[in-house]
Amino acid sequence: MKRLLRPLFAASLFASVVLAAPLDDPLRAHGGLEVWRTFGRLEFDLAWKFGAKALDDHQLFDLVSRDGRVQCERYAVGGSMAGDVWVMPEEKALGGTPARFYLWTPFYFFALPFVLADDGVKSEALGVRDFSGKQYDVVRCSFGAGIGDAPGDTYTCYFDRGTHRLKLARYLVTYFDKSAGAKKDAPAEHAIVFDEWQDVQGLVVPRRAVFFNWSGDGVTGEARGSADFTNVRFAKDRPSGQTFEKPASAVLAAPAPH
Repeated sequence: MKRLLRPLFAASLFASVVLAAPLDDPLRAHGGLEVWRTFGRLEFDLAWKFGAKALDDHQLFDLVSRDGRVQCERYAVGGSMAGDVWVMPEEKALGGTPARFYLWTPFYFFALPFVLADDGVKSEALGVRDFSGKQYDVVRCSFGAGIGDAPGDTYTCYFDRGTHRLKLARYLVTYFDKSAGAKKDAPAEHAIVFDEWQDVQGLVVPRRAVFFNWSGDGVTGEARGSADFTNVRFAKDRPSGQTFEKPASAVLAAPAPH
C-alpha cells in the first residue's frame, strides 16, 4: 500500500516531526525516534508471500527522501515518491502487483511504528481492546488530505501494554479505489501480525510478520501471506542519488490511480 505510501507506508516525508502522545511509549519501546532519525540508509532482504505470489529481493531506501530501489535477478524497481517509478524488464515481472505499490509497501510495514511519526499523520488513542484473549493499547492513525498516493488509508495499531511493542496493525488499503473497474464497496480491513522482532543497531524492527483478513475483533481464516525481513542494515550515510535513477533499459511503471 504505499503510504502506503505516504509509503506504508508524501509531500513532506521527513520534514517536521510532531509526536502524538499515544505513540510516545511505542516509539521508545522500539528504540526511539531519535535513533531512527540518525540513519540515512536502510536495506534488507525480503521474502514476500501473498496468496500464490512470492517475491524475494533486496531492498534499499534513503530514509530522508524515501527514494527506494528493489532488485533481484528477475526484476528491479526504483524511484521517488515525488516522481516516477521505473521497473525492468517490465511491470508484469512482479506477478501482477503494481510496481509503484510494491516499492514502498513492505518498507512501510517494516518501518512501523516510526513512519507513524511522519508529518501529516493523525493519531488517536482508542483505549484498551482485546485480541486473542489479551488486552492491548490501541491507536488509530490516519492521514491528512493529499498525503501520499492513498490518503484514505488507516492503521489501527495494537501495542502490548507491558512492553509497548507493536503486536498487530489493522489496515485499510485505498490505493486501488480509483482504479478503473474498482469496486465501490467500503474497503475490507486486513491485519498484519508481527510474530518476531529483531534488535538491529539499537532499533527493534520486524523479523517476521503474517497477513490475515480481519472481522470484528479478530483475524479470520488462514493466513493470507507473510513477510520475512533478513540481513537488515542501517547506515548513517545516505545512498547516492544515482542509485535510484532510471536505467536506460527500464520502463516507467503505471502511476498511482487518481
